[in-house]
Amino acid sequence: MTDSNTTLTGRERRALKSRAKTLAVSVRFGRKGLTETALRELSRSLDLGDGLAKVAFGGDREQRAVQVGEVEEKLGAVCVAQVGKTAAFHRPVAT
Repeated sequence: MTDSNTTLTGRERRALKSRAKTLAVSVRFGRKGLTETALRELSRSLDLGDGLAKVAFGGDREQRAVQVGEVEEKLGAVCVAQVGKTAAFHRPVAT
């Protein structure tokens, strides 16, 4: 999902990727995939974590790509980094 609120410049994306490297995984999606409870927890993590959260996905590469897209769509977040089964999402904090 890309709109004017979630578009990041290269400099912003690099800074967020750098911050995400030191974060612990806040939510893990397992066999059940993207449940409403897990999405709610990720949304809470984004709100509490200054708009940045790290997620661990299960499944194969294609499933992870679909799940990343769903998270971006449902939560209005942007994937700023993805390495293997781990991805970091950013959502601007409402002021």
